[in-house]
Amino acid sequence: MDLKKRKEKFIEKKKQDIPMVVMERNFNMLYAEPCDLYEEIGNDIKSINRIKDIEELYNVENEKSAVIIDMREKEYTPEMDDITLSKQLNSNLIVIAEDIILENYQVFLHRVFGMDGVIFNTSYVDKQTIKDILLSSLLLGTTPILKFDNEDEMKKIEDWSMVKVVLINNKQLITNMPKNVKIISEEICESGQKIDACILKD
Repeated sequence: MDLKKRKEKFIEKKKQDIPMVVMERNFNMLYAEPCDLYEEIGNDIKSINRIKDIEELYNVENEKSAVIIDMREKEYTPEMDDITLSKQLNSNLIVIAEDIILENYQVFLHRVFGMDGVIFNTSYVDKQTIKDILLSSLLLGTTPILKFDNEDEMKKIEDWSMVKVVLINNKQLITNMPKNVKIISEEICESGQKIDACILKD
């Protein structure tokens, strides 16, 4: 089973546990607002660490730090509550999920679990779905970070004013990027290109 189909199964399973209507009803009870990643990246945040397990959040030093949790192959389990708890214990912690985002339900889910930003690869969805995800993310305060692998994926974006941060590992794509968009990268930090924050390799 490919990653997209597995993620679809995880989403449907979570919807049975927490229907969308329940999340919307309890949204105002959330602990805290997400940080403004657009403001932080390139200023206080110039490097971002990857972690493999959510429990590693408790080991992050109590200073302004940004971490990425890879959720692409993970189920949405109760241990995600630890994200909110770890942020309560460390107010300087910035948490970004990298996930296969296929619908708005996941945007709400990541917001409920305390994510400040969500990285999603545009190759899995069409133009309209990207627009819907961007709009929902911005309204909820969770910074959407679009991951582009090629120019065809960039052509899916109809309104670049909604795009604040992108993840790019192909330096040829940077030349076509609007100037107000911030760029993070894992592969081209030493290429001489303007990168606002680097993702540190494991």
